Amino acid sequence: MIRRAVGSLSIGAWLSIIFIGVAAAVAAGMPIVTSYQEEAAVRRLATAESRRASQLVFDHLYSVMRKGWTRSEIDEIVARINRHDETMGVRVYRSAGVAEEFGAHPPSAEARKTDPMVRQAFMDGAERLVESSESVRYLYPLLAEESCLSCHDTANLGDVNGIIDIRFPTEELRVPLRVTLRSAGWLYVGGAVALFLLLFIMLRRLITRPIVELSETMRHIVDRDDLGRRVAARSIWPREVTSVADDFNTLMAELEESREELLQQSVRDGLTGCFNRRRFDSALHGEAERARRYGRPLSVILVDLDRFKPINDIHGHAAGDAVLKGVAETLADNVRSSDLVARVGGDEFAILAPETGADQARALASKVSQAVAEKRVVFGHLSLSVGASCGASTLDPESGEGAAALMERADEAMYKIKKARHMQRA
Repeated sequence: MIRRAVGSLSIGAWLSIIFIGVAAAVAAGMPIVTSYQEEAAVRRLATAESRRASQLVFDHLYSVMRKGWTRSEIDEIVARINRHDETMGVRVYRSAGVAEEFGAHPPSAEARKTDPMVRQAFMDGAERLVESSESVRYLYPLLAEESCLSCHDTANLGDVNGIIDIRFPTEELRVPLRVTLRSAGWLYVGGAVALFLLLFIMLRRLITRPIVELSETMRHIVDRDDLGRRVAARSIWPREVTSVADDFNTLMAELEESREELLQQSVRDGLTGCFNRRRFDSALHGEAERARRYGRPLSVILVDLDRFKPINDIHGHAAGDAVLKGVAETLADNVRSSDLVARVGGDEFAILAPETGADQARALASKVSQAVAEKRVVFGHLSLSVGASCGASTLDPESGEGAAALMERADEAMYKIKKARHMQRA
């Protein structure tokens, strides 16, 4: 059932499903991407802010230490910094050497003893960054430089004289970032959906619509048996789609031509090009029905060739075929465009003449007989001719007779004329 339902979907439906799916996936994934970007941005900003604050605190402390301020004055400066920015916690730890030289500092001793990060920073002098969901902790070692050795007599160049420990809460960074990132995220989602919608419309117009038109044309051809129908390619269609439409039109033209050829072969005599007996009988029955329904005259003229057998016997069938072709041309030249000329036997022809009364039929029979007698067919060095016995009959709409009776009377008239000619020659 599912496979049948999927197979019944159109290209437009598939594009709609894909569009909805992509839009839903983008909308669902946006909070995840935004959250990840938010965390990464918070960490970067908190780290940068901590380093900047550490450098500012160090520069400030260094400047006051050079002025010869006491330990209590320095502690007061640190306390003021904490009071000034309550969102950020700043602690300054002294090394054991500095505490021994300038006096004990219990918080520093406690941190060196209980805080492994502080202890490790004093040992290797490397910066440390610790991130958590709520804050960033940054340890900034204060290394002894040339300018520091004038005050710190027991220190060596590169020793860790102290550590600035800054704890920076991330929530205050998170709130504005969250608003900014979510706004940017939804803007991105809107842009992506709009872009995909534009792509969806273009695909429907450039791909789906041409395929639908091609399908509709095929259905029209099948339903109405109209091989003349063609796909009208548009200038905006892609080259490949236009090529498919052109190939389809070419195929239909060839198919129409082949069908016409087959149709002609089925209703035409292969030698003379006249209609065959099958086509003549079909047309005769149709015209007879029309003549009876509307009370219109209909005539049939049967033409049987005289002196044709000796041509075949003496000069061969090729000469006889040439004569038959010549006679067919003569008949076609002496009838109306509405009349139908058919070869109904070996050397027998028939003319179906709608809207033709008895007098007109007899006149046409006489005209055809004379034209055939005057026809000269050149075959090699020979000039061949035959005669024609033409019998005409006309349908009486009020009599109720059909096509068979009409043909019988025409056949009787033809043989009567043929017999009379034979008697004359004898």
